Amino acid sequence: MSNITLYTLPDFQGEQISLSPHEVMRVYTTEGWTYQSAQLNGNKLMFGTWYEIFSPIDYEEYFSSEDISNFADALHMRSYAESVDVINLNANDVIVNLDVHQDLRGFRSFVTCEPSLPGVLSRCYENYTTDRTLCTIAILNSEKTTAEVTVWTKTNSQHFVAEDQLTYGIVASVIIHYSSEDNNISVVFTEKDQLSIAIEKMDENHFIIHTTLAPLLSHCLLHSIEDYRGDNAVLTSAQLFKMKGVEGHLKYKSMEIVTTFNCKTAWLWTDYPKGGDGYDFNQYRSYAAISSLSSLFAVFDNDSSSDASCIYREEVIPVFVRLNNVDSASDWKDFVFESSFTTALFTVKPAVEYTSFCSENPAALQESLLCVIGEFETDYNECVLRYGTLSADGSTAIWNGETTLLINSASRDKLLLSLGPDAPADWSITSITKGEGVWYVDLTGSGVAA
Repeated sequence: MSNITLYTLPDFQGEQISLSPHEVMRVYTTEGWTYQSAQLNGNKLMFGTWYEIFSPIDYEEYFSSEDISNFADALHMRSYAESVDVINLNANDVIVNLDVHQDLRGFRSFVTCEPSLPGVLSRCYENYTTDRTLCTIAILNSEKTTAEVTVWTKTNSQHFVAEDQLTYGIVASVIIHYSSEDNNISVVFTEKDQLSIAIEKMDENHFIIHTTLAPLLSHCLLHSIEDYRGDNAVLTSAQLFKMKGVEGHLKYKSMEIVTTFNCKTAWLWTDYPKGGDGYDFNQYRSYAAISSLSSLFAVFDNDSSSDASCIYREEVIPVFVRLNNVDSASDWKDFVFESSFTTALFTVKPAVEYTSFCSENPAALQESLLCVIGEFETDYNECVLRYGTLSADGSTAIWNGETTLLINSASRDKLLLSLGPDAPADWSITSITKGEGVWYVDLTGSGVAA
């Protein structure tokens, strides 16, 4: 083992200092260089740089077995360097690198760790389609054969529909053991359900641990073009989003649900004033999606001036109502209602009141949304139903009364509903059936009190 010689000037000029094996030296800060060149004397030099900005990375490192005449030539973005550290490694030290991979479009991933060298912080990075860097997770040799390292992983969105970025994170413990007998390493990771690994042996003194992240996911990707193409932005769980701008045009054209949860619901609807006063009900659109939508034009007209909203949440199940006019099954306009329910299932904040207009309009894409329930539990026990009829042209609602629908028990596996004591006499719930990730309620009645 020998020392590395650092020089205060390029080309091995100026004052010099010796750097002992495994010693770390900061050679650059924003105030300038303290050392600018190095003679390695048969050793290896680890060179790590942190940058002030992220473009396209904020940390990088490399190794050299040859003398370096000017440290500045090694910088990717010289004008944005924040700090540079160099570390003296023995020629026979075993370098164990780590990289990170994930398959989420529009996301980038980091793994930050403190390798088995005091005072060293390292980070690897991957952008979904372009840049990728390695980091050093351990330095081992015949004397130090085992290292236990904690790694912090973070995957966050680069484009999003609100100011908060969506982030998935995992903290894992890693034990790395080097065998000098067969010159191989073994690796044990915690969090195996969200992090898989593969070991690549580059040579006798260099290994790469390839990690693939599979975090518990729940979000929507909103795409600028139909069929999930074009630019995308992330709609996070429990985030309300206005789908249309001031001109009435759709901001995005398709929506992709990305989740590892069994139950999920994205509800898209056109807004109307509370009470529906002055609203043309011909404009009302509502769709509760439990899978991706290749074209949002199936739900909304692009040039309609009606405001349109969208909200998404995992562990939420839509409940649809199928209405049957007791007087004439074909005359659907004579039996319509609004269902209002106050819940925090769609939010991470206090409960919010939602209102859904319900009818058996044959032009609708699906049955009307009666309410939503939780996969495991539901935080409210009734819906307020205001019932009435529509004008012949379908534009105006005439409200004739109000009643309640009681939620006696609600979850993924059980749904028990009953009508309140003030329900019209001719109303009845004729069936409650379970679909694939949804519930259906068949309700017979009329829009006037019987």
